[in-house]
Amino acid sequence: MERKVLWAELQSELSDVGLNILVGLPEEGNSWQGEIDGKPFLMTISPKNEKDGFRDFMIISLPLQEDEKIVPFLSKFMGYKPFCKYLRKGIESFITYEWDKKSPNDRLKELREDTDVDNLRISEEGFQTPQAQSMEMFFQQITPEIVKKWEEVVQKNAKAEWNYNRICDVLPFVKKVMPRIGQNQSLFGLSIISLDCKPQNMEEIIQYGLEPLLAADILTKEEVKQVVNWYLQEAHNSGHFQKKFEIGEVKYGLVTDSHNGYLDFNLQVLK
Repeated sequence: MERKVLWAELQSELSDVGLNILVGLPEEGNSWQGEIDGKPFLMTISPKNEKDGFRDFMIISLPLQEDEKIVPFLSKFMGYKPFCKYLRKGIESFITYEWDKKSPNDRLKELREDTDVDNLRISEEGFQTPQAQSMEMFFQQITPEIVKKWEEVVQKNAKAEWNYNRICDVLPFVKKVMPRIGQNQSLFGLSIISLDCKPQNMEEIIQYGLEPLLAADILTKEEVKQVVNWYLQEAHNSGHFQKKFEIGEVKYGLVTDSHNGYLDFNLQVLK
């Protein structure tokens, strides 16, 4: 199945790197428009590569004089730097940057032959292959400082939410486990592990994410193996892992889930 670029995915991940961004509805193909700091941009971008989680290319046009402060955030989002920038005749108020980790030399040849391209500049840093993503890049750590802030929020508003979950519902679990939470979040629960690619060290990444659950005696070693095996199998429409447990008076469930190319291991609050 061909992978697609999802609006929610772009909006969330571009915001997470620190951009004040509003992504508009998609145009034809994988072309997008929107606003950064209230100023327009145009973008063409590929889905994530299933093998390493990086996007193979991105072309984005930004207002001149705004680009230098924005591009570092975009490079953080892509995981590597652009290989070139240029102006286009007729729209000199915008500057275009390109990222390409598969065939930047071929693309560079096309740009040099394009009579509408002006002032083409090359960045050698953009020709460097991005390093493999470490385990930590797939997770965010829940710290005592975060727990303290959540407790303060709940005291002011018992219905306060974080990533579609009521904070008061997940706090007992978080305080007991202090888990590593997946960087991507699911609509179907609090995502402990969320992957939309198949990194070479997948088994190591899954085990790393499950360590706090094992240490808290919520999962056994055998159950950890079951979750790991679910992620490693080719088809994910059967053999889901499920487990129910309680902390204090709150009932929880752990469940594996496959949706829109994401493989999730979710915490669900059970009524």
